[in-house]
Amino acid sequence: MSQNLQPVPLSEIAAVVAAANNGPRPKSTSASVLPPRSSANPAREALTEDGLPHCEHCNDLRSIRADVPVSHPDFGRLIPCPFCGELALRQRRQQIYRSRRKRIQRYTQRAGRALRQTFENFDPRKAEGSCAVMIRKAQAAAQKFAQAPRDWLILYGTKGTGKSHLAAAIANHLEALPEAGRPLVMFLTCPDLLDLLRSGYSAGDYEDLLYLCRTVDVLIVDDLGVERENDWTTEKLFQILNHRYQAELATVIVTNCRLEMLEPRIYDRLSDDDLCTRVEMLAPSYRQRQSSPNTFVQ
Repeated sequence: MSQNLQPVPLSEIAAVVAAANNGPRPKSTSASVLPPRSSANPAREALTEDGLPHCEHCNDLRSIRADVPVSHPDFGRLIPCPFCGELALRQRRQQIYRSRRKRIQRYTQRAGRALRQTFENFDPRKAEGSCAVMIRKAQAAAQKFAQAPRDWLILYGTKGTGKSHLAAAIANHLEALPEAGRPLVMFLTCPDLLDLLRSGYSAGDYEDLLYLCRTVDVLIVDDLGVERENDWTTEKLFQILNHRYQAELATVIVTNCRLEMLEPRIYDRLSDDDLCTRVEMLAPSYRQRQSSPNTFVQ
């Protein structure tokens, strides 16, 4: 799905720079495309005099000529550089993440065995027939997402089919990229995502954590649907996923539930054929396939 950068007002860019210096937190924006980052320049992350990273599109002028036809009333006019706006917002996300890295790592799913789960050691265990087709399709979809994270990937189906392995493989692939092209990735189970948000109440940074979950470059949510439902959990999940849906931010959802059994508003977002790639995985459980090869675990 194509994504178009919209100009971000200079006032909003200034607000984000102020936030980087302990000012007020910026309002979220729908800009979602990461601007190219030059790996040839080792000082690419150095801040300029205005507090923002270098922008190769406007050469740090923070404005560009409107790319419109001659007949358009804005032809020849300077408009705020949309790439500078995204640079400022990305900088803010990275600062929030880095300052809370230790706490986020207490909740992350990317730990233990998940750190060793890759596409190379993903083992379909010789699934046969239609099961094999599903597993191969899911593996191909996950690899495609990892190569160019965009839109939404939904992996759903029976337990033990390798959905979480593929989600971990995506996260591990992205984390292994060179720093110049590495997106900011959060990989959590749904209950842990909610617990991370709750931790913000006592730490006094709930709003920053919610902002991060809503805007992080790539969000991978495992086990959607196993959380204990109440008004708060339902509303927080919807706020996060709906923002990412509206902004078309790269998102991976893993669930053992039938999609129609999920919260109606979330199911509605997951049903968008233009944004979401849905892959059902029905196969005998990884963990039981050898002892009971024809057994499905629901």
